[in-house]
This record gives sequence, structure tokens and C-alpha cells, in this order.
Amino acid sequence: MDDDSGAGDWLATESKGYAENFVPQEPWQNTVSFCEPSSLPKEIPSTAPSTTLNLDWVHGFNSRESRQNLFYTKTGDSIIYSAGAVGVKLSGLSKDAEKTQQFANDHTD
Repeated sequence: MDDDSGAGDWLATESKGYAENFVPQEPWQNTVSFCEPSSLPKEIPSTAPSTTLNLDWVHGFNSRESRQNLFYTKTGDSIIYSAGAVGVKLSGLSKDAEKTQQFANDHTD
């Protein structure tokens, strides 16, 4: 038996009677039962709410799964890249300039 596997601790706990009918579970499985709603609405709406989200800033760039997808603009003061399903133009690359982003996410597919 591997000393690092924790099996020795399990057997010691079981022999003391602490682990009767114990089934190891993921941590979230022990908390979900305590998060049940206190009351349910009488009628659940069948339509989605009319809300929108506004994108403020894109953090990150995945260069492992997408190659050759970061470009400098002709003037060299901005870069253009895709992040997920959003096209991003990052401006203000000079040392003292304020960085801003513009997004292209008008696709409908």
C-alpha cells in the first residue's frame, strides 16, 4: 500500500467508527443540498428576460489553439486579435497613452 495515498488514514478512521456508511463525494455535492431555494415562484416565465450585457474589457489571449491571429495596424499604434468569438482592437500601445479596446462582436451565428 502506498503511504501517500491516504488509504492508511481511511482505515484508521473507519476502525474508530467515524466512517460508517460514508461515500466519498466531490466537495460541491455536500453543499448543493443546502442551497435549495426557500420558495418557488407560482408561475415560471416561458420567455427570456430582456437584458443585455456590455463588454468592458477583454482579458487574455489564447495563442495555443489559434495561430497567426494577432496583427499590428498599418500605423503601428494598435493591435488586432480575436479572443473567443470577439474581435479586439487594442489601441494606445505607446508608453504614455491610455489603453482602449474596441470590439467586433456583431455576428449572429
